[in-house]
Amino acid sequence: MRDLDHLVGSATAVMCVIALAVAATPARAEAAARVAEPGLRVDRLASGELRLTWPGSCLASDDDFEVYAGALGDPGSFAPVACTTGGLTTLSFVPAAGGRMFLVVPRNATNEGSYGIDGAGDERRPAAGACLPQEVGVCPIVSPLAGFDDPTAGYRESYDSTQAEVELQLLPPGPSLRGYVVASGLKPHFTYQVKLAGVPGTPSNEAIGLTGRWWQEDWSGSAWVNGQNLNDKGDGSSPSPNDVLYSARRDVADATSPTGLHYRFTGYLPFEHFTTDAGGCALLAFEQHSSYHTDDPETTVTVFGEWERLPPGGVPLPAEAAKPISS
Repeated sequence: MRDLDHLVGSATAVMCVIALAVAATPARAEAAARVAEPGLRVDRLASGELRLTWPGSCLASDDDFEVYAGALGDPGSFAPVACTTGGLTTLSFVPAAGGRMFLVVPRNATNEGSYGIDGAGDERRPAAGACLPQEVGVCPIVSPLAGFDDPTAGYRESYDSTQAEVELQLLPPGPSLRGYVVASGLKPHFTYQVKLAGVPGTPSNEAIGLTGRWWQEDWSGSAWVNGQNLNDKGDGSSPSPNDVLYSARRDVADATSPTGLHYRFTGYLPFEHFTTDAGGCALLAFEQHSSYHTDDPETTVTVFGEWERLPPGGVPLPAEAAKPISS
């Protein structure tokens, strides 16, 4: 997490959810191995108030909540809006003027929880006027691999991608595309690619493809088939061999196609990745300024594998080492 300052914490446990400024869109969850449930939401009401709604703490002993607000981009400016919500998971109030960020921290009778972590993975400091002393613990994590005799194989066979929840929060327009991704219900210990994809036939699609890569499909007479990446990136200079091929094929006519063209191209730009934790959760703050497939020159690396004893399967412990140790 790089520039996140709007979080939901947990008394005696770290926080679970984040919100961004005053956007009327869902926000996201906190750091990977500590996510409880994503879903902090900030809505602007017709009355001029903001309504914050959140799913609750990952600890049953956290029976109340605090709400903090600060100047956008300044985590040191957090100050209490409410030191208690009476146990409710929603609060409406009139915000101060200017860009604001909000932090919801679960609490119990004596302590408040974590304010989340910064980009270096360190705990954020409590507010100068904190409502209660802080106590940070660990949220209970139940791995989706639990309960399988063969966890990896069993989970692969039973996993359904519809159980995943991935939320995207974009920051206001600026020099680059920036925002946040919060994910839960994904495959545990799995790395996912983040990419910007266009809609075939639109100007933005071509702009994305000329910056990143192309996915090409052919019209068979009844369906789009033979989906494939155009992978010849050349020496990285523009136009790449991919772009030359795209230009040569994008206007090839086909009267049977719904678009009137034989080829369909989708531009996409891979620019980030994240790896889930044991619970299939992840948090990512991103800024799009590079492409994994275009910026790095070709290089050669060496991998050294060190063997211990041979042959495989022929290295049993000696009988003496296998004896139980008496107490």
